Amino acid sequence: MKIPRLRNRNGKFLRKLVRTPEGQHCWLIWSRRWHMWHRRDFDGLTKDIGEAGMFPYSKALAYHDGENNEAFHVSDKVDLIEHRREELQRLLFGIEEMSLSARQVAA
Repeated sequence: MKIPRLRNRNGKFLRKLVRTPEGQHCWLIWSRRWHMWHRRDFDGLTKDIGEAGMFPYSKALAYHDGENNEAFHVSDKVDLIEHRREELQRLLFGIEEMSLSARQVAA
């Protein structure tokens, strides 16, 4: 017997979440309403994926409704996370260059 796919209250199909061990906090939750990530402990929202909270499967399942919030396994967002890491590396390199220049001027 085939199990029917889940739908939200508007009839749209929901992506199926693959269960992960409860101890693993490996889910990101996206607010579709505000177009931002939920922060750790749902302490507000952020546009920066680097500041997004990581949640267990139970929280992801509770919030994943396809209307207001959508849960993503962190492995689905590797490209976005890698892009943010590269941005931070460039920023750090720029700060180190400015610091070196300032030390040379002060000497």
